[in-house]
Amino acid sequence: MKSLESIAKTFASEVSLGKTIDWYLIKLSSAITYLKDSYGRENLHKSLEEFLSTDVVSKALEPLACHIDTVAVILSRDPRFSDLRPYADLLTNALSRIPCRDLNLSTSAREPTFKIESKYEEPQEIKVERQRKFLTIKLGRSLKRSLIDVIVVISVASIIAYAVYVIIHQRGGSPFIS
Repeated sequence: MKSLESIAKTFASEVSLGKTIDWYLIKLSSAITYLKDSYGRENLHKSLEEFLSTDVVSKALEPLACHIDTVAVILSRDPRFSDLRPYADLLTNALSRIPCRDLNLSTSAREPTFKIESKYEEPQEIKVERQRKFLTIKLGRSLKRSLIDVIVVISVASIIAYAVYVIIHQRGGSPFIS
């Protein structure tokens, strides 16, 4: 069980490493989890008030105090911070009492991983003749590899089946054992 002072010091040291509003909110979520574990869910509101009023936390939240409106919007809309939503009023009230120290925190969130990865995937073009018309199909690398794998498996299976056919007919026997 961590004390309020140790949670505050941990929060202040971790939050100082970030340069975005999201980072501050992520660290506040972590602090709330520690408070919940240490003081119980029923005492969370009171312990969060005490946490936000400590000098160490107030000092650490000065850069976030410059973005109260943005914090309120993020807390109300972003599903990543749904655990902070019940405490949005408490957080924004605490931020309004803290003096602003502008460190030019970034307000833009990082793009989702699937969008970043899709930028680097090069589409491949395959031309297919169908009823005397040419169609161009763009396939990603992973789909192209899958198609090649299927073709290889079918080819190997066909070669094995042909070899079995040749062996059986060279013996001059029936494929059925009698």
